[in-house]
Amino acid sequence: MDTERFSCRPLEEVRIEVELGGKAPLGAVYSPSHKVVVLRPEPTRAAARYILEHLGEGDRFGLIAFNEEVDRLTEGLVEATPERVAAAVAEEVERIYADGWTNIHGALLSAMEWLSASEWPKYVIFLTDGLPTAGETDTGRIVRDVTAANAAGARLFVFGVGYDVDPQLLDLLAQKNRGTASYVTPQKDLEGVLTSFYAKIAQPALTDLSLDVQGVAVYDLYPRELPDLFYGAQLTLVGRYTGSGPATVVLRGMRDNAEETYALEAEFPALAEGADFLSRLWASRKIGHLLKRIILEGESEELVEQIVELGTRYGIATPYTSFLVEEAAPPPPATVQVVPAPPLASRAVPLARSAQQLATAEAPEISEGVKEVAGRVFLFVDGVWQESTYEEGTETLDIQYLSDAYFQLLSEFPELGPILALGEEVIFRLEEKFVHVGSTGLTELSPELIAELKGA
Repeated sequence: MDTERFSCRPLEEVRIEVELGGKAPLGAVYSPSHKVVVLRPEPTRAAARYILEHLGEGDRFGLIAFNEEVDRLTEGLVEATPERVAAAVAEEVERIYADGWTNIHGALLSAMEWLSASEWPKYVIFLTDGLPTAGETDTGRIVRDVTAANAAGARLFVFGVGYDVDPQLLDLLAQKNRGTASYVTPQKDLEGVLTSFYAKIAQPALTDLSLDVQGVAVYDLYPRELPDLFYGAQLTLVGRYTGSGPATVVLRGMRDNAEETYALEAEFPALAEGADFLSRLWASRKIGHLLKRIILEGESEELVEQIVELGTRYGIATPYTSFLVEEAAPPPPATVQVVPAPPLASRAVPLARSAQQLATAEAPEISEGVKEVAGRVFLFVDGVWQESTYEEGTETLDIQYLSDAYFQLLSEFPELGPILALGEEVIFRLEEKFVHVGSTGLTELSPELIAELKGA
């Protein structure tokens, strides 16, 4: 391990980062792999060219095109020599055409037939711009058949290109076959996504990962299923824990058909500071997970309520909450409102893109009119910095800004300093009350009120 870093924050949330670098003990060298590219032409022809032209030395590849029929453009897997790659680009990719039909089932079964169990990393790269309309079209049957045919344990990476795709099907295919699903527009970001993807899978370091934390109880971790780990990439797992003290984090994975184990010692404090961003990062990941559940299971009142509550509490824009920012004097006021949702089918692809972005976030979203202070999220609403959990109309204890009561509050609760520093008008929670610091209110706090605020 080149680096291990553990950051803990209050509210029993912890971020664990493990980064595998390109030096001993693993030794990063290019790892040849078997790759099958499965595509439906236009607008995926350009993507196929990109993939073929970036194959590495020692790779073996296969190329399958599909419309109503499945067209095997190579005779199984072939060596990725410069001559074969050039021929595949010039002769095979350029001659494929679209006829309006999409046989996803047959194309992926054909790809799995080419792969067998071996020590080689195996990838199926599936690009489609359409819905299943030929051959088997039932989502459940397609997923079951393709997964059953994947005896080689290939990773299935799916790219849905455009807006006429089925995110439920594509997400399930990727999830059941240990890959990922990405949703891109035909021209705008396909090349960028592929560049990032290819840089990642060029050097697999560990596969079939599992993580065990001994000493504290961890829960609500995202991502739920650990992906493969590649050289030059980092794996970030965000979640919660109970208990405190020293703990051992054990990471296991497979490399060259042998299990590798790494034990890392960490300290999980009961309370830690300096990582306020983790709560919002955790919330982003959880919202992404919940959005994926909506894609796979359908909309439910419970899932939508969880997303709205998390989005509102942590100041995160979601397909069900929006931040209305007016261009006024800085900082711009922000409000959060629940967005009436059109039918799920009509917004499936944007929902999938949002789910993907939030579920894989490496840093919390930054929004104007939103600030994270002392582990809490504040929104700038009508000239007031108010804690995101505050609901309009809730009774508040009003304290006049810069009065004796204001300085008494700061003296008795010094941890409120960063919150009070937000401005002249702030609403925040203190024990069971919401306190409103502003132009009017109490100018002095009685001993009884201070005791009440302290929960005595």
